Amino acid sequence: MLHLGCIGETDVSTDQKLSAFAARRVLHPHLMAAAREVVGLDLDGDAIDLLRSKLGVQNLYLADVEKLEKVSLEGTFDVVLCGNLLEHLSCPGLALEGTRRFMTPKSELIVSVPNAFAVLANVRFTLGSFRDGAQHVATFSKFNLMTLLSRHGFSLTELYTCYDQPPRSSKQKIQFALGAPILRMLAERGGTLLAVAMKQS
Repeated sequence: MLHLGCIGETDVSTDQKLSAFAARRVLHPHLMAAAREVVGLDLDGDAIDLLRSKLGVQNLYLADVEKLEKVSLEGTFDVVLCGNLLEHLSCPGLALEGTRRFMTPKSELIVSVPNAFAVLANVRFTLGSFRDGAQHVATFSKFNLMTLLSRHGFSLTELYTCYDQPPRSSKQKIQFALGAPILRMLAERGGTLLAVAMKQS
C-alpha cells in the first residue's frame, strides 16, 4: 500500500504528531499492522525524521503529493490511499495524476474527503457553529468527486460514507449511537465520503 499524507495530523506540533502516531490515533500505524507492506509519503520532513529516529518507523519518504513525478520511488502498489488529503491541496488533480505511475490496471485508489452534504455539518453551519479544518481549501460532494476522478483518468467503482474517527468520549459515543441508524438510512449524508477508483483503460 502507498499512503499519501501518512503523518495524518496538520494543525498540531511535531511532538503532538509523534504522540498521535505512537498512540495509534492516526491511520498509518493501523495500516502497518494490517498490510503486508506500507510506504508512506508526506511533506512534513521533521515529523518523518522523528518517527524514524524515535519510533523506528521505516518506509516513510518526504514528498509533495502534488509533485509525485519527482519522488524517487519505484514500483507499483495494490492500493494507493489518499485519506482526507485532497481538501488540503491547491491542485488535487495533480496528486491524482501523480498516483497513476504507482498503479497497475488492477490497483485501487481509495480516497476520503469531507462531504459537503453531511447532515451534521449542515446543521452546524445553520446554527453558526460550523468550523472547517484550518488548512482545508475545498469540500466535496459525490458529484464533483466523481468528476475530479474522471477528469484525471479514474473510474469510480464504489462510493460510501463513513465516520472518520471512532467516538472516544462518553458524549461522542452517545451521539454516535443516536446518529448511526439515521446515517445508515441517509447513506450519502455522512461526514466523510469514501471512494474507490481504478485507472481508466
